Amino acid sequence: MKRAMIFAALLIAAAAPGWAASKQLPDLESGKVILLWTDFEKMLDKYLAEEPQDAPPPPADYSLHDAFFEIDIKKDFAEIKAIYGLEVLADGWVSVHLGRNSSGINRVMVDGEQGLLKEDSGRIMLLLKGPGPRKVMVRHTVAAPQKPGGNSFSVPLFPVPGAEFKLTAPAELSDIAISRAVIIDRKEKDKETVVEAVSGTIGEIRVDYSVPAPEAAGEEKEEVPPKVYSETETLLTIADEVTTAEVDISYDVKHNPVTGFEIEIGGGYEVIDVTGKGVAGWQVKDGVLEVNAGYEVKGSYGLSLDLESQRNTASGMVSLPQIKTRGVERETGHIAVLTSASLELKVEKIEDLMPLDVTEIPGTLQNKAGYPLLYAFRYVRHPYGADITVKRHQEVEVLNAAIDIINLVTIFTNDGKSVTRIIYELRNNKKQYVKIDLPQKAEVWSAYLDDEPVKPTRNEKGQVLLPLKKSGAEKRAGFTVELIYYAPVEDMEEDGAHRMVLPKADIPASEMLLSLYLPPHYEYEDFEGDLEKIEKMDAPQQDRTKDEKVEDKEAFHIKSDIGISSKRAINRQAQMEKEIVEQVRQQAVKPAPSSPMTGTVRQRPRGMLPVKFNVPLRGKPFRFSKLIIMNESPGLSFKYEKIEEDGDFVYILIGIAAAAVVFVVVLVLIGRAMKKKK
Repeated sequence: MKRAMIFAALLIAAAAPGWAASKQLPDLESGKVILLWTDFEKMLDKYLAEEPQDAPPPPADYSLHDAFFEIDIKKDFAEIKAIYGLEVLADGWVSVHLGRNSSGINRVMVDGEQGLLKEDSGRIMLLLKGPGPRKVMVRHTVAAPQKPGGNSFSVPLFPVPGAEFKLTAPAELSDIAISRAVIIDRKEKDKETVVEAVSGTIGEIRVDYSVPAPEAAGEEKEEVPPKVYSETETLLTIADEVTTAEVDISYDVKHNPVTGFEIEIGGGYEVIDVTGKGVAGWQVKDGVLEVNAGYEVKGSYGLSLDLESQRNTASGMVSLPQIKTRGVERETGHIAVLTSASLELKVEKIEDLMPLDVTEIPGTLQNKAGYPLLYAFRYVRHPYGADITVKRHQEVEVLNAAIDIINLVTIFTNDGKSVTRIIYELRNNKKQYVKIDLPQKAEVWSAYLDDEPVKPTRNEKGQVLLPLKKSGAEKRAGFTVELIYYAPVEDMEEDGAHRMVLPKADIPASEMLLSLYLPPHYEYEDFEGDLEKIEKMDAPQQDRTKDEKVEDKEAFHIKSDIGISSKRAINRQAQMEKEIVEQVRQQAVKPAPSSPMTGTVRQRPRGMLPVKFNVPLRGKPFRFSKLIIMNESPGLSFKYEKIEEDGDFVYILIGIAAAAVVFVVVLVLIGRAMKKKK
């Protein structure tokens, strides 16, 4: 009843806007209310809508999304102006922790108005009411001692996830640093130092700085000489008849700036190049490298040197480069040794060098090495030295290309024709061609590189040359080369023997699979040769009728004991046979012109074998395998004997006999019928 009354009130409200405004019930007596269906539907949907679910409570009362600190160091005190961006998430009152009583908070503004504060167990809390964004400004005033020497002050805060800083200090203050912050800019301006910095999560602001000692009246200021420290990292690469050194020198300049550096170069090494930030020039005088930095350097600075030393022969003696930085307070260095050639290195006569494991040297040296490091040293004084004996060994020739899998399908006819399709899967570093010896009188019909047509050629030896490409650098990715050729063979007689020779490639192969389709109506036995017959592998079955139709049962099961190490070879062989069956099914066999190879290539659908003779595929499949093929032409021989087709004569005799029996039976029945009539 209550719902009906509410629904009626909604109808009246929609029909009488004036009543809705005045909130008085009009006197309609027995009047009617007429509504558009769309208006009624909206009211009905609103009435039947589910009541809104309460939103889940926020995970926190408030969130801080940015913080900026403006620090101004005065005489004996410092002011910190902190500006926070807050987002209040909870309803009602929220308490925000601004810092401890010792934080020196003296003013808090929220969106330009005075903030409400309270003290809770020694903490200063800001009271905020209601959700929404807030801009909070907190001003701290703390003591900033300025006694001669190192000084610091700190301000405890509530944790902030990240902050930006702008610090202004008198120009006489030096070594200014903000704890756990990274200084991104420093400027001298109007007798002031302005520092900008950023930091990650922090819970307090700590500023460190130095104050110079006051000068005596009338006493001239004594200029403090610069103090320079250096660290040298040398990567020594010994190659055939030349030794190169990549030297990285890291300087740390303190007190006063410098404008150049001097480095002694010894050990018979020549300076090839010098690089560094702002380098204005360099020269070598009497074994000393003089580098003009191009500006006043203070703090960190780096130089990179390229050195070289020539030898008359690959074998011999190599000395370490002597790199000594002049005018430094302390110098340390690391040396890493490697070879980029087939050289044997042996270190002798080590002086003032500390041998290290190659894993103990700095990571920058390890990352620069393109070859495995052989020796590593550390030194802290000069002179140091070591002699390295270099012995050149004869390099062993290795494979620059390899065939992983060879897949072949060969089709024979009994009138002396054969077509072979080969797919080589190989990897290649630098060979330009694969050279293939085909059987005698063979004619190339097509060639493909990764399914793209290519133009084969012949060399003076009669070998067919197919172009290659380089394998990908990542994991030495392989690619495929495909060849289809025609070759005449001996006619099939009543019985006899046959020997076939497979192509020979000049690249070693790991494994080979051959599917041999021989003419039907023959029995085959005594398969002998370089390949092993596969007895336990089911290939696509072919049920043929007299119309030579081929039905593919799509069964090609891999057995574990067939002698092939790669299932990828089996899968490709199955696919090749399946394509042949499919092609025959589509009657795609075309007659082939009996012309020699001209070097042109015919386009074809991807993966289809262009069988170029006008005989449908019908034959008995035999499969063979071979592992490790090294510059050889695998051969295979077999015997055959024709099957006598005497089945039709037998059927004729049976038919004649059956007809005679029927004739006799009919005569007997006719005779009996005539006797009954008489």
